[in-house]
Amino acid sequence: MPDDADSEFSVYARATLDGMLELRPELATEMGDHRHDDRLTVGTAEHYEKASRWAGERLAGLAAIDTGRLSAQNRVDAQILANHLARLRFGIDELREHEWNPMVANPGRAIYALVARDFAPLAQRLGSAARRLACLPESLAAARAVLGAMPEVHIETALTQFAGTQRLITGELAALARGANGAGRELTEAIPAAADAVGGHLRWLEQR
Repeated sequence: MPDDADSEFSVYARATLDGMLELRPELATEMGDHRHDDRLTVGTAEHYEKASRWAGERLAGLAAIDTGRLSAQNRVDAQILANHLARLRFGIDELREHEWNPMVANPGRAIYALVARDFAPLAQRLGSAARRLACLPESLAAARAVLGAMPEVHIETALTQFAGTQRLITGELAALARGANGAGRELTEAIPAAADAVGGHLRWLEQR
C-alpha cells in the first residue's frame, strides 16, 4: 500500500499541474493537454499578480508535505514541481519579461500548434483555432498595457515574428478554413478581426 504522504503528494501535484496549465493554455497545448486549446493568455497586470500569488501558495502547500516519507520517485517529482513553481514566480516577479519583451505575446506558435499535428479531427482543431483567434484582440491589448521600454532589437524581431503570425492567419488558416467546407465557417468568421488585431499591434510596435 502506498504511504499516505505519497497519495497526498500525487493529488497535490496533479492539482498543481492542472492549475499551471490553466494559467498557461499555450503551454498546455504544447504538452499535449488540449483542454484549453480554445484560450490564449490574457496577460494583464492582474493576471501576472494572480499567477505569482498562486505559485507562491502552491509552493507553500508543497513545503508542508513531508517529503522524507515520499518514495524516491516522488521526492524527485516534488523537487521538479517546486523548481517549476519557483521559476514561474521568478519569471513574473524578477525577470518580468512580459514588461520588456514583446515576443512573449506573439500567439503564432499557439495557433500553429493547433493545425500542425493531427491530434484530433480537423473540425475540432479548426474550432479551437477560431476561438483562440477570438481571444487575440483582448490578449494583445493586455500585452500593450503591460509593456514598457523595450530593447530595439526585441522590437525589430517582434515585428518580423508578428508579421509571420499575420501571414499564418490570413494565409494558411484561411486556406484550411476554405478547404474544410462547413467545418471551417467559425474559423473563417474569426480571421478578419484577428488579422486586424495583429495589424494594429504591428503598427503599435512600429511606433515604438
